Amino acid sequence: MMNLAQKAFSGFYSTNDLNGPDGLTLEMVLSNTIEFPFRLQDFSDYLTQTYCNENLLFYQSVVDYKEKCNIYFNFNNDQQVLLVDGISLFDFTSNQAHLLSPKEATWFQTLKDLFEIILSTFILNDAPQEINLPYEIRHQLLQSYQLQQSYHPILLYPACTAIIELLRISAFIPFATDPNRLSLYQKKLSSTQVEPSFLKSRNSSKINLLEANQY
Repeated sequence: MMNLAQKAFSGFYSTNDLNGPDGLTLEMVLSNTIEFPFRLQDFSDYLTQTYCNENLLFYQSVVDYKEKCNIYFNFNNDQQVLLVDGISLFDFTSNQAHLLSPKEATWFQTLKDLFEIILSTFILNDAPQEINLPYEIRHQLLQSYQLQQSYHPILLYPACTAIIELLRISAFIPFATDPNRLSLYQKKLSSTQVEPSFLKSRNSSKINLLEANQY
């Protein structure tokens, strides 16, 4: 069985083959490549109406954090990134902050603030939008943050992987199979007479949501 570190470095791969009707998958919705009424915005509206949108908000916050790490430090799922001096390696911990240039220090402070907002909003006990995580995942994330003063994006990957699977089972299936939504889609399909790409062929490969950068 994969430990949490291995799972983190593997990225957000789906481990569940449950799909929506006619080949529609959660990954397609999250990457916002599907038309109404299965767009990401439609999914978000559905979750808001059912009072369970914290999982999607957490996922989007993690993706946003990873993208900012990439913008600031050219992060690409590595343990360390090369700084602008072309020599020093940085692992997103506070004890290496002395290696940063003034501009990099400002970027790192921005990332620290965002990371702490994610923790205080979704991860900590009694957080305003606390997500339902296994104890092991929550404990390892908080321990790495507190003891190592680490703000590395890979710390969030196991939690995000767990939440994606929770979204798949608890929210995506009822969303994708809702009779009213299917009726809307069939009417739209009949009016356009255009077969959508996800009906032409089922997605045969698992999608790495973080590396796709299409959110």
